[in-house]
Amino acid sequence: MSEGVLHVTDSRTSRKYEIPINRNTVRASSFQAIKAPEAGTSRADQVANGLRLYNPGLKNTAISESKLRFLDGSMGIMQYRGHNIADFWETADFEDTTHLLVWERWPTAAERETLRKNLVRAAQDIPESADLGHTNSTAALLLGTSTLADPLSCLISALSSGYGIMHFGAAEASLKSLVAIEGKENVLNLIAKVKQREAKLFGYGHRIFKTIDPRILFAAQIMNELGSDHPLLQVAMEIDRIASQDKYFVSRKLQANSDLYIGVVYTALGFEPSIVPVMIMLMRSRGLMAHWREAMGQPANIWRPQQFYTGEVGGSPAGSYNAVASEWSTARAVGNLNNLRASSASEPAEKSTSGDSATSIPKAREEGTDA
Repeated sequence: MSEGVLHVTDSRTSRKYEIPINRNTVRASSFQAIKAPEAGTSRADQVANGLRLYNPGLKNTAISESKLRFLDGSMGIMQYRGHNIADFWETADFEDTTHLLVWERWPTAAERETLRKNLVRAAQDIPESADLGHTNSTAALLLGTSTLADPLSCLISALSSGYGIMHFGAAEASLKSLVAIEGKENVLNLIAKVKQREAKLFGYGHRIFKTIDPRILFAAQIMNELGSDHPLLQVAMEIDRIASQDKYFVSRKLQANSDLYIGVVYTALGFEPSIVPVMIMLMRSRGLMAHWREAMGQPANIWRPQQFYTGEVGGSPAGSYNAVASEWSTARAVGNLNNLRASSASEPAEKSTSGDSATSIPKAREEGTDA
């Protein structure tokens, strides 16, 4: 059951609220109706403005609606526009996938040929998923999209986000770590250090996938075609073999993700490690552009997340603010800012000439030299 009503009782006021549940989701804005008196609370808590939802890292927050990608990490299911990822690998080429993601349907023969002429053919041989839904880089792209920025600017935002070692850069970091192990005979020592939190294992564990990452199967097929005796592939497989049988990883539902193998694939294809994040971005660009296009077809809604303030709150600026607001209201009414500007300019001058507390201008700056 995914539809219903969430019944909430606020212990602070004993008031009861009903919040609609649609597709197992509630709107965060619905909680703004849950308010309480400000008496005895910190101003920073802003209780009169409604209940806030605190969710570091957006781990349990849906930020938009999308028809592009469905992902079930617990079952290892990945679908695009209702089609399983295996459908793309077995029957679709680069142009087919791109057309489906962007225009929501498979292309006709004529459409495929036209699209082929406008795409870089070499991209067909670069393995990686077209899209993984609302990843960190996709969120960065949509953040820019919410301001109605152009697609190139939004792609730059996504690329900047994806370059970190916690995202696209993880494949490069994993590749470098495989090189540093210097042979599969040293894997047991690495695993021991990881369990003692003395080392980090890139390419293992995933925010979504709690079973076998379906992308690994396709990377393995490519490696088989290229030659499975690649020394780094042997190291990666040894890591996967040992970790998959170790209680430490099994109990935590940690599985290898595509980053463990994809760097080896790119290396075998002749790419330098530093280019790996760029190649991943290249392949995901079509999915990112599909997200941009989808967002542009929805009502504009600029992203402006709130914060959970825990610092000290100073005194109220109500007095000075009211004075400035009064001056502005008068100036706006008469359509003349001269009086407002004069008042603002004269205030510092009066302070600087009243009493011994006035601050003198340093001589060096008065003469225009470096201070």
